[in-house]
Amino acid sequence: MKFFFFLILTAFSLQADAQSRYCKSYEDYKSDNWTELPSIVFKQYSHSKQLWTRKHEYRFTTGNKKTDRKLREEAFVIQKGDSLFVNLSQMRCENVLFGKGFAYGMPLIGKKILFISNRVDLKSSSRQTNNYVAFGLMGAMIAKSSNIKVKACYILDANPGGQYTEVLLINDGVMRKLLADDKELLDRYFMVEDQNEREAPPNILPLLREKGLIE
Repeated sequence: MKFFFFLILTAFSLQADAQSRYCKSYEDYKSDNWTELPSIVFKQYSHSKQLWTRKHEYRFTTGNKKTDRKLREEAFVIQKGDSLFVNLSQMRCENVLFGKGFAYGMPLIGKKILFISNRVDLKSSSRQTNNYVAFGLMGAMIAKSSNIKVKACYILDANPGGQYTEVLLINDGVMRKLLADDKELLDRYFMVEDQNEREAPPNILPLLREKGLIE
């Protein structure tokens, strides 16, 4: 899994001088309404930073603090070269907020966006709450530390009116729908016995790419 994410990091670290731009909303993204940006650099938060501050994945800098603050508040998605970065600050999955920061994403067919982040859903949130009740703050932090190590894929979709809906976690049920007409790929997906490994990006992404769902 570490090698997989090294490839992702390499993909956009080589784009130091690549074109940068952003959209203020999902509607802007769907209609290709972009605003150009100066050079921008993304850096990944450390594991401990994610754990104690609820900041997820990536931070960035343009070299101008005013511009950086504006983007953190206004940008829905930032594109650097061929790489997308989704602003998580207003995102939630199963009514659970992701926290602050940006997540690495990629375009799906139909103007949807897939992004990779820490596992955030009702089940993991309930587990952390139960640990807090039973073991206090340290118990909750230990539970969260375990969850941070588990990456997941999410789909950002829109309703007929063009507004994005709640973020959808790609799990077994979603993969059954995405690969419903391709028994071979679906069988390969379920060949991975451990559910955490099966629903992890290194197993999901190659199958979606082979299916032709990733642009």
